[in-house]
Amino acid sequence: MWKRRDVSETDSSSSPLPPRTRKFRPGSLKRLKPAAQVLLSIKVSIFKPAQDLISELPDDVLHLIIGKLTLLDSVRASILSHRWNPICLTRPDLVFDRSNMFLTPHSHESSDPYDCRQYQGKFVRAVDQVLRSYQGRKLRSFKINFCLGSNSTDDIDRWISFAIGMGAEELSLGF
Repeated sequence: MWKRRDVSETDSSSSPLPPRTRKFRPGSLKRLKPAAQVLLSIKVSIFKPAQDLISELPDDVLHLIIGKLTLLDSVRASILSHRWNPICLTRPDLVFDRSNMFLTPHSHESSDPYDCRQYQGKFVRAVDQVLRSYQGRKLRSFKINFCLGSNSTDDIDRWISFAIGMGAEELSLGF
């Protein structure tokens, strides 16, 4: 059946495969050593769809996990799993600042006025979108920290009204 062959033996005319590559016939996996069987089964299992075990956790645990993520990361998580979407929309802590909302070249807040103007419209639209889709019953904290000008007073009033209406225990504003 199988003839043992030294790895250094190469017969390029008999096979187009590289010398160290073997073709496995059905049933030949049983003849491999246990370590080789394990490695081959691991390689095969990589290509099988993975089970989504984290989504099977209770809602309370998922709320704790989502609560540790930034708003941007929780939105990303909700895209990956339909089970996470309603949990992201009910998070009790809403933090709106540049590092939580945007992918920016630097994670720290910039005091550059041009930088603020560049992101101001996007920031207002993003906050409004999150608040429109929010499905929670009560807010624990509502924080806004972004350089907004006097032309955003209506937006700020609307956000504060939302936070008060949701019974926010902590309200933090920084402009």
